[in-house]
Amino acid sequence: MNIHKSKTASFLIVSIFSFSMMEAKVKLPALVSDGMILQRNMPLKIWGSADAGEKVNIKFLNKTYTTSADKSGNWNIMLPELKAGGPYVMTINEITLKDILIGDVWVASGQSNMELPMRRLTPLYGDEIKKANNKNIRFFTVPQKYNFKAPQTELDGGKWQSTDPQTILDFSGVAYFFAKEINAENKVPVGIIHTSLGGSPVQAWMDTNSLKNILNISMKPKNGRTMILLNPPNPASRQQAKPGTPNLTRMIPDCRSTGKKRIPMTPDGKS
Repeated sequence: MNIHKSKTASFLIVSIFSFSMMEAKVKLPALVSDGMILQRNMPLKIWGSADAGEKVNIKFLNKTYTTSADKSGNWNIMLPELKAGGPYVMTINEITLKDILIGDVWVASGQSNMELPMRRLTPLYGDEIKKANNKNIRFFTVPQKYNFKAPQTELDGGKWQSTDPQTILDFSGVAYFFAKEINAENKVPVGIIHTSLGGSPVQAWMDTNSLKNILNISMKPKNGRTMILLNPPNPASRQQAKPGTPNLTRMIPDCRSTGKKRIPMTPDGKS
C-alpha cells in the first residue's frame, strides 16, 4: 500500500512538473511567425510572452540574444540593424521560425479603396493574377475585429503569405501594386501588413493621447463603458478626414514616433 502511494505521489510530481514545463513555453504574436519579413537597416524588436522570469533565447544569424520575461510575463529583445537578405531561420527557445526574409515592411491601412482585394480586380488584371509568383512580396492581412474599449495587444489569427495566383486574390489591390513597384525598384523583399476597414474614420486608428491632443476630449467611464466627450464639440471629429485636415496631419508624426523612418504617404503627397 505504501509502495502504491509512493508511486502515485511520484507520478503526480512528474505530471505537475511536466505540466509546468508545458505552461512555461514561450508564446509569440501572430506577426512573429514563419515567412515573416523583418525591416532592414534599423533595430528590430522581437517580442512575446512566457511565465514570469522565464529565460528567453533568440538565435539568429549565428548570434544569440538573451532576456527574461518580466513580472507580467512579457519580454522583448532588440536585434541590431540587419542587411536585406534571406531566407533565414530563427529559433526562440523551443520554437523554430523558417523562411524569414529581411527587407522593407510597410503598413497598408485605410478605408474601402485600400481594402479592395485583387479578386474583384480580376476582369482588369487577370493576366497579372495568373502570372503572380514572387516569394519576395509577402502579405500579412490583419483579421478584422471590433473593440471600442481599448487597443488590442494580440491578433485573432493572420499569417504571412507569399505571392502566387491563389494568395494574391485576397491581397489589397492598391497595396499589391505598391509592393510590386517597390520590390522592382529597390531589389529587396517587401512585406505588407494590411489592416484596413471600409468606412473607418482616421480617429479610429489613433491612440487616446493623440485624440486628446487633437479634439480636446475627456474620457469618462459610465456603466462600465468609456464615453468620449468633446469639449468643446469639434465639427471636424464628425467629418471624414480630408488631406491636410488637422486629424490626418497629426497622424503622421504619430506613425513616425513608433520608430518608422518613413511612411508611404503624407497629406501633402511627400513620402
